[in-house]
Amino acid sequence: MALTAAGALAGCVPGPAGYAGWSEYRQKQAGEHAYLAQRNTEAAQFQARRGNYKGAQLSQAAAEDQATQAQEERNHAARDRWLGQFFH
Repeated sequence: MALTAAGALAGCVPGPAGYAGWSEYRQKQAGEHAYLAQRNTEAAQFQARRGNYKGAQLSQAAAEDQATQAQEERNHAARDRWLGQFFH
């Protein structure tokens, strides 16, 4: 069973163009998450100024979640770039 899974995975190796494509895609995703994190931070600040502290907390939590997702996407993009160097 392990050999079957390994064989199936070996067929999925994308090669340098595939890794570059995945890296680019993940970098775009990271940018989108970072943008949403910034917007949620702005919303949290706006809500806090208006006295809506619960809304501010929720927006800040969403901002932190988006920032975490952005970092994860950047990490995946870096990994894909690194993997791509072995398939020239």
